[in-house]
Amino acid sequence: MNSKNYSRAAAEPGANARGVAALYLPLLLAAALAACGPPAGTPEAAARDFLDAHYLLADLQASSLLTTGLAASKVGEEIRLTEGFERGADTRMPRINYRLDRQIGGSAGAVAGDAPGVGASDSASDAQAVMMVYRLTVSPVGAEPFDKQVLLRLVKSEGKWLVSNYAESDVSDQ
Repeated sequence: MNSKNYSRAAAEPGANARGVAALYLPLLLAAALAACGPPAGTPEAAARDFLDAHYLLADLQASSLLTTGLAASKVGEEIRLTEGFERGADTRMPRINYRLDRQIGGSAGAVAGDAPGVGASDSASDAQAVMMVYRLTVSPVGAEPFDKQVLLRLVKSEGKWLVSNYAESDVSDQ
């Protein structure tokens, strides 16, 4: 049986290579994409996961898994408000790009420079906290793009970074 397989592969040049490529290509793509982003287990990675789920994919269920404290309450309220709404296959989602503007490090409790509504609200006494400010460019289909600023407060609790609060505001053109 092995000789049949070997002969068949020899009779079809490139058949074996195509099979190997089809097997490993998804793994190589996943590794390449992972190499482009921040290392796993960092506040940057947690922030990007949240931004991707909440803003790019508009997947509130997925974004809720990346939150704690006040952020979990906010996402829960958004889920409640959108219950029964189904996004149709023909729904045209805006294109959203984002970039990190700045990061403010901190420790347990309030982070220096917390914006109103993004203060300490977590009870984990051993948590470390980081504030991250992102600029989102939203390009709706058929309309002019606009910018938003999103402030994320992340806390590390039990070895995992989670979004504990977030706030967004309009960015005026200056």
